[in-house]
Amino acid sequence: MKKLLLPALLLPLALLAQNRVAVWDPEVNTEHQRFSVQRGEFLKIAETLNAHNLPAELLTTAQLRDPVAFNAARHAALVLCGGAFPADNLAAYERFTADGGIMVEAGARIPFLIQISRDANGAWQPEPQTPAFAWQSNKILRDLFGLSYNYDTAMHDLGYIHTATPLLKRFQPAAPDIPNRRLETRWLVPRDTTQIFPLLRSLRPDNLDTTPQIFVVRDATRTAVVSTHKRYTLGTEPGLWPDAPATLVAMLKLCHELRANPNLLTPDMAVEVVKETTGFGPLQNFPLGKSVDPEGYPHLLRFGEFNGSLLELDPPLEANQTINANNKPFPRLLNDNSGVWFDTPFSEKPRFLRVRMAIEKIGQIHAVQLVSRQDDIIVCVLFTEVV
Repeated sequence: MKKLLLPALLLPLALLAQNRVAVWDPEVNTEHQRFSVQRGEFLKIAETLNAHNLPAELLTTAQLRDPVAFNAARHAALVLCGGAFPADNLAAYERFTADGGIMVEAGARIPFLIQISRDANGAWQPEPQTPAFAWQSNKILRDLFGLSYNYDTAMHDLGYIHTATPLLKRFQPAAPDIPNRRLETRWLVPRDTTQIFPLLRSLRPDNLDTTPQIFVVRDATRTAVVSTHKRYTLGTEPGLWPDAPATLVAMLKLCHELRANPNLLTPDMAVEVVKETTGFGPLQNFPLGKSVDPEGYPHLLRFGEFNGSLLELDPPLEANQTINANNKPFPRLLNDNSGVWFDTPFSEKPRFLRVRMAIEKIGQIHAVQLVSRQDDIIVCVLFTEVV
């Protein structure tokens, strides 16, 4: 009888073990000019996961080096937070991810960047401390996951329209969007074999993809899930992101599902992040401030703002199309041989047409404005023509 019961008892324990999440336990707090390690954040992460039926256990640096205590058969994922990692665990990370384990960064502008080790007093310090920036490591971010941090301030913080993707809403249906808000990010460039799958997608003002706020990165068979800010996982900005625990849980549920089904991610879910230094086109930048309006002249009709940007306008109008802007949104771009018209009641008082426009391709298109009167209606037409 005992021989028959033993496998039945072991099966649930094995399944439970495979669903565990390892959370790094730094043991001590350290506040450094280059990084912050706060043990309370890791305790909070483990507490949140356990409270949502995602078994999590805290493992010290030494325990993570032990292949019996920490391995991909026992743990679905490993959670780090803050961008720093113990240099002594590099071999453990490589082994874990090679065996299918998923690494999770719970909040860092640049994930897996800063190597650290404990000094004689037990505090965490950059490893090595000299020469300058020698602690900045590519051994995880680039070598395991195929991402490079490119230092170019012109390419930092360019995300403006942030959208929760179906992949995030699969696990957090109420995940919100963050429209028209410039959020801090760093420029992470994938190599050709690397794919980025956004959970909270970030578009620049010109609709090009930049580093997402939350994303999955996969290079060959290795996978990581990254949050670029603690607001999404630890609730540091509840006014902007109100349900951080749900997002943390969603990220780890995604890890479990990816372990069970590596083919969950499909090519159509990936985005092409800008890989070259790319400036904005005419008026395709962030608003320069409040709209500048003429004093003493109330507007009869208004489309958009006079603030150096066209972000508040609607998508471009296709070539060879003409629309009535009185009844439809005003497009931000008129393609070849397209136009918009609108009308206002006629009046003997002076009327002024104030237009903000830019030519995107000099020598290719020509911007023209016409004003006419038809049956006590002033008709204004803006259109482009090929030259």
